[in-house]
Amino acid sequence: GINRVGWAFGYNNYYNPYVTPSTVVIDNSVYDYSQPIIMAPDETTLSSNPTNAPTSEVPEGSLTIFDEARNDFYAGDYAAALKSTDEALKESPNDAVMHEFRALTLFALGQYQESAATLYAVLSVGPGWDWTTMIGLYPQVDIYTEQLRKLEQFVTDNPDNNAGLLVLSYQYITAGHDQVAATELERLVALTPTDPVAIQLLLSVEPDAKLPDLPKEVLPPQPTSNITKDQLV
Repeated sequence: GINRVGWAFGYNNYYNPYVTPSTVVIDNSVYDYSQPIIMAPDETTLSSNPTNAPTSEVPEGSLTIFDEARNDFYAGDYAAALKSTDEALKESPNDAVMHEFRALTLFALGQYQESAATLYAVLSVGPGWDWTTMIGLYPQVDIYTEQLRKLEQFVTDNPDNNAGLLVLSYQYITAGHDQVAATELERLVALTPTDPVAIQLLLSVEPDAKLPDLPKEVLPPQPTSNITKDQLV
């Protein structure tokens, strides 16, 4: 699946190729996805708390607002879901699950460049969701499928758009469509041959994929497991 890249060469070498000048606006500040999401080793977040009980590390107000965001998303009000997620991130700026949900909301809105910037930050520091987790956020599979078809058409119309390829590859992997994901990721790696996230994703679905000659530190470590449905709450 989608697994930890692990920045073995340190945060100083982190680079997010999908960042736009203003990626997230919260009040008068901007969440800077050009910097990695830094999580303390002992930090408890939504992704590691398998119960509904808030933790001291995740403010209760942030959890409440995030619940509202998920309810809005389920109801199809993606703009409201995005607004609530941004509000929740004010108090939990390093929670990878909130960021991944934000990327899904941007995908639903058709904002693929910002979705890619958010996803890149998430996948650089931790595992992604599984299919059960993602589809559980939708009331019907058909709604998700319609959004996926729009993204596929965007990639068809813009075959060299890195952001579209990253988001589409992520969707395919999460849905378990490894073969088609590998095809898109081969195109992405060809366009961004030194991107460790693209390489990691490709190797996760095609371990024998031919890669460009790269410095050793660019290659990702062994994969870890996916975030599951129970870890989202």
